[in-house]
Amino acid sequence: MISGSDQNINTNASENILESRMLFDFFEQAPGIFAVLKNSNHIFEFANAAYIELIGNRNPIGKTVAEVLPEVSEQGFIKLLDDVYTTGETYNGHEIPISLIRGQNIPFTEYINFTYQVFKNDQNEIAGILVSGYVVTEQVTARQLIEEKEEQIRFALEAGEMGTFDYYPQSGELIWSAKAKELFGLAPEAAVNYELYLNALHPDDRASNDLLFLSDQFFDQDRHFETVYRSIGISDNKIRWVRSKGKVTVNDKGEPVRISGVMQDATREKMAEEDLKRFKHMAENAIDPFILMRRDGTFAYLNAVAVERWGYSKEEIKNIRVPDVDPIFNDEVFRASFDAAQNGTIHKVETLHKRKDGSIYPVEVHMAGLTLNGTPHMFAMARDISERKKAEEILKYRTALLEAQSDAIPDALLIVDGKGKIISFNNHFIDLWKIPEDIIKRNDDSAALQFAMTQLEDPQSFIERVQYCYQHQEESAHEEVLFKDGRVIDRYGFSIKAEGEESYGWAWYFRDITERKNFEKSLLESEKRFRLMADSMPQKVWTADAASQVNYFNKRWLDYTQLSFDELRDQGWDNIIHPDDLAASLQALKESFENSKDCEIEHRILRYDGTYRWHLSRGHARTDSDGNLKGWIGTNTDIHDQKLFAEELKKQISERIKLEKQKNDFISMASHELKTPVTSIKGYTQFLQNKLAREGNTEAVSFLSRINNQVNKLTSLISDLLDATKVTGGRLQYDLEIFDFNNLVMEVADEMKQTSLSHSIICNLDSTQNILGDRIRIGQVMINLISNALKYSPKANRIVLSTKLNHDEISFSVQDFGIGISAENQKQVFDQFFRVSGEVVSQYAGMGLGLYISCEIVKRHQGRLDVQSEEGEGSIFTFTLPLTSVENI
Repeated sequence: MISGSDQNINTNASENILESRMLFDFFEQAPGIFAVLKNSNHIFEFANAAYIELIGNRNPIGKTVAEVLPEVSEQGFIKLLDDVYTTGETYNGHEIPISLIRGQNIPFTEYINFTYQVFKNDQNEIAGILVSGYVVTEQVTARQLIEEKEEQIRFALEAGEMGTFDYYPQSGELIWSAKAKELFGLAPEAAVNYELYLNALHPDDRASNDLLFLSDQFFDQDRHFETVYRSIGISDNKIRWVRSKGKVTVNDKGEPVRISGVMQDATREKMAEEDLKRFKHMAENAIDPFILMRRDGTFAYLNAVAVERWGYSKEEIKNIRVPDVDPIFNDEVFRASFDAAQNGTIHKVETLHKRKDGSIYPVEVHMAGLTLNGTPHMFAMARDISERKKAEEILKYRTALLEAQSDAIPDALLIVDGKGKIISFNNHFIDLWKIPEDIIKRNDDSAALQFAMTQLEDPQSFIERVQYCYQHQEESAHEEVLFKDGRVIDRYGFSIKAEGEESYGWAWYFRDITERKNFEKSLLESEKRFRLMADSMPQKVWTADAASQVNYFNKRWLDYTQLSFDELRDQGWDNIIHPDDLAASLQALKESFENSKDCEIEHRILRYDGTYRWHLSRGHARTDSDGNLKGWIGTNTDIHDQKLFAEELKKQISERIKLEKQKNDFISMASHELKTPVTSIKGYTQFLQNKLAREGNTEAVSFLSRINNQVNKLTSLISDLLDATKVTGGRLQYDLEIFDFNNLVMEVADEMKQTSLSHSIICNLDSTQNILGDRIRIGQVMINLISNALKYSPKANRIVLSTKLNHDEISFSVQDFGIGISAENQKQVFDQFFRVSGEVVSQYAGMGLGLYISCEIVKRHQGRLDVQSEEGEGSIFTFTLPLTSVENI
């Protein structure tokens, strides 16, 4: 039998192989994206985990870019690869968007900074393209990515286990371990023999690796040997480099009786030198600083990006140490980090880098220990995270904003992970569940749940429902929960999922609906009361839902039509509304239902005995607090008798209007007919008065003067009658002009002073203003008001005229100190033919038309006429006119 596996099989590996492997592992685990594309077809020869994660975990090795990523063909990346491969010129892309497909055809977009750089073979021919860069949208997953890389490193170490072999030449027996069989493309259970071994060797390596004919140059003095050869996988036809190390045991005759040893996959070792060239080239052309440091803080290697980013020249950088570019990493901190990195893990820190000009910027540094030529080094990649820090500040602000919004919503909110552990909650949650402060401070999930259960009427069903939800993540939860204190809580929950992934938590919303449930209960009771009241009402009542489907008729409807509810509902309005009223009624109902507006219709409805009776039908739209239509309620009131009465009343009013018109026509005609003889009487009276005055007959002149005054009064009465009929018939003419208001007042005052010997007329005039109106008619109003003041203040000796300019109005007032008007009579003083009754007033002549005419004139000028008065104290009559243009006079 052979001895145990030789643990020192790699002892003689070259320093280049060791360096290549460690760099390979570092780039395999690094957060940046790295890939190697072979030949002009751009076949993936290598892609690190970050790159694979970016493209949605598709396996690219051995496939072209177009095969792995068909969605990028139309985005210009394949053409860009063709150009770089053809010209050999490096391409640097900055924040380039790329649209990819992930999971179940879910599209997403990432932004990347990347470099396309060609690499050449030993003949200096372009052999492929190195792809390097990083995803600038990656923020949160950086830690997870590093953990994943560390796991892959452990897996790589486990995968490096060696296979064992034993061959007995005399019997021909060959024994391989499972790992050894794997190196030859065989399943663990496959049978092997020496002939199979020879056939699986590459033809170029077969002769030199026939164990029975190994040359003495392969053996040391103890007959140990070590060789490297290629195998061609028996089942997969894959070429692998195998390092085999063993020992030949011979008998007394020097004949081999046993050949045993170990074998290991040396493919990566053989490719190490080429890989080292590629990765060094990749580091030099990377978009992030790559740094190799010694334990004393000096730099063993800096790529061009690091030198450029720090702002030093190549000569200056030779004298720079780590603390010069990283103020946080002083000598003590750096040495501690250096020693920690030598354990083989990748260490990540956030720190600050300082440029030559003194400016500071934040960086994320990934560090790993590395041994070169037997000397420990520390390798690091530094990424500028200025933009990420800004994004984190924005995220912090938005998180605070979301927390504030969470507390602002009226619902209680609870978020738990997949195992039910509390992640977050708002203040409403604490208030609703009344959880004690000490449990909240301890963040004790178990205690919080136990306390919550003490408040529920049925805690067991609550827990069972939650457990069911966690087991059926595709479903949402919605139910009502009853508390012991009588509260009813509406609970709604749903699974929180990432795109295309399983649930990683649940969100629960709780809303206190106790008031709503109580309202619904009271609503049911209210509906019962409504139906009882509706059946007791004299009106016919109906209700309909939001779709305008009638769902209720009260008893009055059923009695009126002698139909059942179903019969009345099914035959509809068409069969009970009078044919002459049907079209208008249906149109009104249609517009009302379509626009959710109330409607009111008068129409005739058929009674069970075939009689149509007039009804006033009203429909009222019922809406909720948000204005959404909930349904309709309508009443149909029998107005048949009122309708007939109204028709009769309409006829009587029409007759009254006709009679009033005939009266006005008669007054107008009589006034015109009276004016002619009155004018003649006045003319003859004045002629006789002048003749007798010349003859010296003073007594006759006096009598004729009295006759003339009575004629003047009669003329005034006739004029008032004519004006009154014109006002009533709307025929009073107005001639508009622009005039000065105060000038008109002074003119009228002077004229009235000539006719008044017993009163002085005092004028208190405010600022004046031009107005548009009928100057003669306005003067007529002023004269009427002054005449009344003089007439009804016989014991006073003065009246006061006033004007006032106020913004867009001007007013005229006449104040007397006479008999005054009672409050009751003030309400009618501007009515046509109104005369105050009583002994005092009856001695004053008049027909009660002057104030009526004056009021109508003022109204036609868009003004108003008012009175203020006390009996025995006098009166103030005021009319107010607008200063703006008067229209429609």
